This record gives sequence, structure tokens and C-alpha cells, in this order.
Amino acid sequence: MSKTFYSAYTCKNNLGDLIINKMQIEEYSKYGEVYVDFTGMPDNFKNILLNSDNPNIKDFTDTYGQPYRGKHFLQVINLLKKEGFTHFTKSPGPYAVLSLPLKKLIIRLIGALGYMAANFLGLKVFAFGIDLDYISNQPKWLKWFNIKYFSLYNALGLRSLKNYEECKNDLNNTKYVPDMAFLYPKQTCINTNRKQIAFSFRHVTETETLLAELKEILSIFVPKGYAVDFIFQVEEDRSFAQVLAKNLKEYNLNVSSQCIWYENLNTYSKYDYVFSNRLHVLLLAAKYGAIPFALISKDLKEQKISNIFNSISLGYLMKHIGFTNKEQWIELLSNREAIKHEVNNALEYQKQICIKRIKDFYQQV
Repeated sequence: MSKTFYSAYTCKNNLGDLIINKMQIEEYSKYGEVYVDFTGMPDNFKNILLNSDNPNIKDFTDTYGQPYRGKHFLQVINLLKKEGFTHFTKSPGPYAVLSLPLKKLIIRLIGALGYMAANFLGLKVFAFGIDLDYISNQPKWLKWFNIKYFSLYNALGLRSLKNYEECKNDLNNTKYVPDMAFLYPKQTCINTNRKQIAFSFRHVTETETLLAELKEILSIFVPKGYAVDFIFQVEEDRSFAQVLAKNLKEYNLNVSSQCIWYENLNTYSKYDYVFSNRLHVLLLAAKYGAIPFALISKDLKEQKISNIFNSISLGYLMKHIGFTNKEQWIELLSNREAIKHEVNNALEYQKQICIKRIKDFYQQV
């Protein structure tokens, strides 16, 4: 049976990060014990990840008396080998690459020592459901350095086909492994009369362009009897929701008073459509039966949405703001049932890819 060390290190109080960690850990635990290092993570994050109904998920620090992150991390790597650990990994999402300036490069190299030591001691070092960008604006010598470093991994699972195509010629240890949110169970919702839509946006500099798009959407959906809410699952988005709602006050929109968290994820079951520029708002809303439509700006943080939606054959549900038209919103409304069917099929297909990739990795000789 496998014994996996998992370093959980993510954006605090970000529900999307919580979900992709939880789903990944639970999938790994099907193949053995998973010991999670929660150093620096808040209790509300830790308590949800430590599923008391799953004896294979354990707290690393509580079990072995010391955290991984810190000045003694190389000692912990040696401990892992002595205690029979077989696998070594950390949280999914965008992965830090070796980059300039020099101070940053040195810090990243120090952080990479744990992976190098784990590889040297024979643990299977891997990372699934990640973004890996060592190509953009990098000198050739640094790109070569990154290739050498990431070649130390036994397996890298890249969460978009675009990222996989960028890396596959440099790295022979890559596969396409979708975002871990696809592992979240599809929710069977009783509510079939969903005459509501939701907007959920992180701040964008092109605010006026976004407002113009939202007004166009409202002009189509409100006359059809749809109520509209501003929602958010990251607290920092609350103020931007209020700004957008104030500029759309003629539509009498509701701004949610409560941030969506793990306990009230079923909030999404109220909505027929969710428009957002946050990846995990869109994917989780889809799991609750809403149609996810990505409205993204030029912000590089939002490019991952385009990459992932194109990877799952739902690229037609993603547009850059300023490049839509009224007919598109009319079609989105009129083809509701067919689109929901396509979304459900896409979610299930990606989930099965995740399950198979993880199973194949853990069961390989």
C-alpha cells in the first residue's frame, strides 16, 4: 500500500483552492495513506480536508511531531524515507518555476531542494492538475535549468491541453490531467425552476467594458423574468461586486451578504447561469447544474480559464469582454437544455480522465 506525503500550501480562504486540494487528497487516499502537512493553513481549511470518515487521510505534523516547511525540511525528507513513504507531492494549481531576479531564483532553488532530495531517496515525486509556465520571457539558460529541474519529477499532470502541448517536447514525464475540481461530485438538485442568474467577478482594470457586457446580458435575461445576484466565493471580490452593482442599480440587483464557502456550496443550485472570471466559481456552479459562462479580461490570471475551457470542448462558453454580441446571449438562453447536457457530459468525461490518470500512476510498477 502506498504512503503519500502531501504538502498543502495554497491561497488562504479561497474555496476553489480548498476544493481542488480536498478532491485530490481523497482520490489519492483510495490507494493508501495520505499524510498532509498543513503548516500555515487556517483551521477552517484543515478541518475540512481532514475527513474524519476517511482513516487514510492523516495530519503529518500530529503523527510525526514536526512540520515539513521550515529550516529542518531536509531532515523531514529523510524521515519520510525511514518511515516507508512512497510518494511525494503538494497542492495543485499554478506551479512556481525557476525565474529571475537572482534573489527570487535562489529562494525557489532552496524550496526545490525538498523535491530533489525526495527524488534522490527514491520517492515518487509528482504533481497533478497544475499549470507550468517556464517559457514566457525566460532566457534560454533559465529555460534549460527549468527543464532539468522538472525532469526530476516522476510525473507531471498539466491541467490544460495547451500547457501540455507547450511542454511535451521538453519533458517526457508530462500528461494531460484536468483540474481537480472535476473530481467534485455532480450534485443532483431538486430545484428545476431556476429563474435566476449570478455574476461573480474578481477585479478587472477594464471595468467599463465589463459593465457594458453585463448591461447587454441583463437586457436579454431580465425581460425573460430572471432575477440577478452578485455572488462571490473569495472575500476579496465583495467590494468589486458592490462597485458593479452600484453601476447597474437601475436593474435592482442583489449583492449577496455571505461569501460562498464549503458549507453553503449548494447556493449554486439556485442558478440557471453563472457568469464569472474565476475558474472555480464556473466549475463548481456547473457541478450544481448551472451553465457556466466565462467572461474574461486581458488579465493573465484569467488566461487559464480560456485554456481549460478549450481543453474540455466548452470554449464556446468563454469570451473576452468586448468581443461578444447580443445574438450570442439570445442563443445562450434559447439553447439552455442542450447546453446543460453538453456541460454535464464534459464534466463527467474530464472527471474520468482524472480518475484514470491517478489510478494508472499509483498502480504502475
